[in-house]
Formats: sequence, C-alpha cells, structure tokens
Amino acid sequence: MSRSPKYSLVRAGVNRARQMLDERAARERSRSEAQATYASARLDERQRRVVARIDALLRGTSNDAVQAKLANRRIAVLAAVGEDSLLDIERELVLLSVQRDTQVDFRWRAGLVAEAERQRLLAALAIRVDQLRARHARLLADAAAAGVVLQELEITGQEIDSMAALPEKMEPDREQRRVDVLSDRLDECEQALDEAIDRTIARREMLTTIIQALPGLGYAVVPESLTEAADGSIALEARRRNGTELGVVLGGDDDSHRVDYIRPGRGSGSHTLGSQDCVTLELLATQLSESTRHGGFLPGKVRWDDEPDRRPRRPLPPRRSAAERAEDMR
Repeated sequence: MSRSPKYSLVRAGVNRARQMLDERAARERSRSEAQATYASARLDERQRRVVARIDALLRGTSNDAVQAKLANRRIAVLAAVGEDSLLDIERELVLLSVQRDTQVDFRWRAGLVAEAERQRLLAALAIRVDQLRARHARLLADAAAAGVVLQELEITGQEIDSMAALPEKMEPDREQRRVDVLSDRLDECEQALDEAIDRTIARREMLTTIIQALPGLGYAVVPESLTEAADGSIALEARRRNGTELGVVLGGDDDSHRVDYIRPGRGSGSHTLGSQDCVTLELLATQLSESTRHGGFLPGKVRWDDEPDRRPRRPLPPRRSAAERAEDMR
C-alpha cells in the first residue's frame, strides 16, 4: 500500500543543457543590441540639440576667442561616443554664452556655474534612469514572449518610473544611490527572469513529450485542463475511455523538475491507494517519465513521498555458539 502522487525528478541532459545556455546567451545578445540601438538613437538626438545650440551661439557672438572655443566644442560633440561625454560640453556652453560680457557680476557668475553643474547632474541622472527604463522594457518584452510573470520585475519597473520626475531640490548623492540600487535590482531581476524562462521552456518541452506518449497508454488529454500557475508550475489532466483520470503537474524550484502523477481527488496524500492501483500508477508514471528522454531530459526513478526506505540493510554477523563466546572470554 502507498499513497499518491507518484513523482519523478527530471533534469536536462548534457545536450539540452548546452542548448539552454545557448538560448540564454542569444537573449542576452539581443538585449545588448537593443540597448546599443537605443543609446545610439539618444546620442544622435542629443548631438543635434547641442550642435544647434552651438550654432546659435556662434551666430550671436563676434568674440574671436569664444568663436574658436565654440568651433572646437562643435567638433567634440560630433565625435562623442556617448551621451555622458556631452554633459561637460553642455555645462561649458552655459558659461561661454556669458563669457563675452566682461561686465558680468562675479557673484552672479558663481551662481551660474553652480546652476550649470546642477543641471549636469540632473542630466546625468536622467540618462541613467532612461537607460534603466529601456532595459526594463526589454526584460518585460522577454517575459511576455515567454509567458512568464515575475512580480519583482514589475515592482522594480514602478520604482524606476517614480524616478522619471526628479525633484527640483534634489540631493545628487542620494538620488545617485537610488539609481545604483535600482540598477543592481534590475540585474537580479534579469537573472531571475532568465532562470524562470529556462524552467518554463523546459517544463513545456517535457509536457509535450508526455502528451505525445499519453495516447499510446490509452489516455487522451483534457484540453481545457492545461494551466500554468504564477509559480511556474504547469498542470494538465488526461482521461481514459473508462473514465480513469490522471493528473500531471510539473514544478520544482531548482535544476531538477519534479513531475507529479496524480489520481485526481486522491493526490493530497489523505487517500491510500490499493495495491493494484498503486502498481498501475507507478508503471504509468515510469512510462511517461521515460518519454521525456525524447526531449533531451534525464528522468529519475519514480518515487512517492511516503516511500519506505529501501536501502539494503547491513548484514548481521554470523551467529556464534555459546562455546565460541566462552572461549573468547578466557
């Protein structure tokens, strides 16, 4: 006598594991390319704005020294390889715009320098926040494509969005730390997402091989029974013509996926199966688990939660006669 469900721990074989690593690497490359494309588009847009500003300043000044500096900055802007490198130039343009006026009050100029630096810090933070938002959007797209829900990714996205409107009287160091924390959390989300995608894809493939094996064992899948839960588990039910039902649930938290084979209504462990039903379910579970090999997976032995310990017992020493024991005592 034993209890339902029967289960098997299934893991990816060497070739399938390598394929999964290749698939993850392809996702990472795609994300990097998307980030590079986004950064390039932003750089182009900022370069156009800064060049337009320089050209306007050139038209408005006759100071040879200022014109020479502006011309050099224009060349530097067009040669920039990232938005960050334009920030110092933008700050300097604020100062060059008043350099021609020799009557500018020293205190007013000091305030202008401070405001230009503040604007540079604001711009630098805005660039980082926009980069995080673009990266987060890409991760959401990958999650949606795989049909995976990651709550922490959604929460992190909300916090990134909350930083889009930076306060006027901000503390640069404090805001920078917030961005650093969000960047680290997004790294963690990306890792968790890739793991969830790998698990989900693997379980779908395992389930496909099991579904393909069911008709040969006399079972037909109940189409509307197929469900995927938020925790990553996948379940379905199958039925024989005589009404015998079978539930299959794929779950687990690590590299080994647990595949449960359940008699519906008796899978909670509160019902004890009869011997014949137990053997039948164990045999069926074994055959279905073996079918996952066709997908490149390695199934373990079918077991059950209250399975007795079948480890071989250590042999007892040979029984000795009373005379032999008395001899040892002399």
